[in-house]
Amino acid sequence: MSVKLELQTIKCYLSEASSLANLTFSQPVGSLFYGISGFLLIFPENNVWTGPSGWTASCKITDVQLQLSLTRVSSGGREAYAPTITARLSSKDSGTPELDPSKSWVYITVVALTGDNTASIGVAGNTGLVAAGTEVSVAVASGASGVPVLGGFNLDYGGEHKVAAISAGGNLSGSTVIPTAAMHDDSDNDATARADDGYLYSLKGSPGFITTQKSQLQHSTSYDYDLGAGPLSACAAVMRGFTVKFGSNDDHNISYVGAGLVPSNRYIEASTKCPLPDDPTVVNGSSIRLPYAEALLGDSGEGSSSPKYQDDSSSSVDMILIGITA
Repeated sequence: MSVKLELQTIKCYLSEASSLANLTFSQPVGSLFYGISGFLLIFPENNVWTGPSGWTASCKITDVQLQLSLTRVSSGGREAYAPTITARLSSKDSGTPELDPSKSWVYITVVALTGDNTASIGVAGNTGLVAAGTEVSVAVASGASGVPVLGGFNLDYGGEHKVAAISAGGNLSGSTVIPTAAMHDDSDNDATARADDGYLYSLKGSPGFITTQKSQLQHSTSYDYDLGAGPLSACAAVMRGFTVKFGSNDDHNISYVGAGLVPSNRYIEASTKCPLPDDPTVVNGSSIRLPYAEALLGDSGEGSSSPKYQDDSSSSVDMILIGITA
């Protein structure tokens, strides 16, 4: 069996995350990685606890987390992977509210190298959640070229604080993957930060796929990115990382946080539900169209103060674009 890159996606509201189907591939999997294409974590309407109705709750937070785990299983005699999503946006305000699973969603892409002798073409994997700044060595041949992607993050204050900025991502240095993550307020309270980075290394000149990074994106409408080769038969877009901040490093309670392929809006009114995002698409044979790419952060004010939103000049996402050519 020839080696090929196969894509699977998980896109759902968190209320549906407990009943996800197993992921299957057409050939045996040599290695794979998962990465976050987009997410939105949002509190429910604040009158669930107290306060005027109609607004998304605005809270100090204790922690924010998004993580996928895959368990290898057998499904109908075929190798398959059972996905489990862990997501949290938590606060002690008004009886320890949690995120609203009917409005919060995730979009995760799983990329697998399948077929015979996949290690001759490339190597993929994830570090798992590790402390930000940890150097994780990957067994790859000298001279291999790779890209990192954001597979998950866990930011925990160990108490309850406002938010000035949130970030997560990672870097590659040769065969070393270095996850990064941070969350802080404007009073020097820093979260304990962990991140899970995925990686994809190619070991030959024409591995059947193309990867490129587009940095500091913050656009709410579609944009085409030319990969310079083709024709492309399929594509994916996964975050390398994101940074989202309020202006002037001010801190605020938050109502929601999101990044990646996330439809632009200000989700401060409880009646405004974010739709699941559109997929990236191949256009003109060699380009990938992203419907949007941005980082969002909002504080509704719950009707008693003016809403606050991310500073677009200092908030953005880095996206890894993957085009399949074989």
